[in-house]
Amino acid sequence: MTAPSACALSPELVEEVRDLLSRPNIRAKAPHLTDERVVAVLAVAAKHADWFQDVPKAFTLPAHPDDDHLFNLAIEARAEYLVTWETRLLGLQGVQTAEAKRLRELAPGLSIVSPRDLAETLKRGLG
Repeated sequence: MTAPSACALSPELVEEVRDLLSRPNIRAKAPHLTDERVVAVLAVAAKHADWFQDVPKAFTLPAHPDDDHLFNLAIEARAEYLVTWETRLLGLQGVQTAEAKRLRELAPGLSIVSPRDLAETLKRGLG
């Protein structure tokens, strides 16, 4: 068994980030975010991440199947954290639904956290 990835990327995740960072509402809030900068950020991320080309489909969230690639990447990478602002994903952390239980079975060490929560966790670890 391989060690957990420090940072994991897949083609689906890179495309989702590229799409998100290209949206007009995001660009309006961050006018310095150009196509060139998005490409540069993704290139740096790819350079430092573990790449997962073909991620097995082990889990689905029937209410939001568009998010399945995130969970499946986290499972395959044996990730400690899935970092997101999405409240529907953050809400899976403490609930006892069948889907949440299945995810915990497939990824028992996974915590779904916000970027702020991850930053606080990392600060505590450095202190």
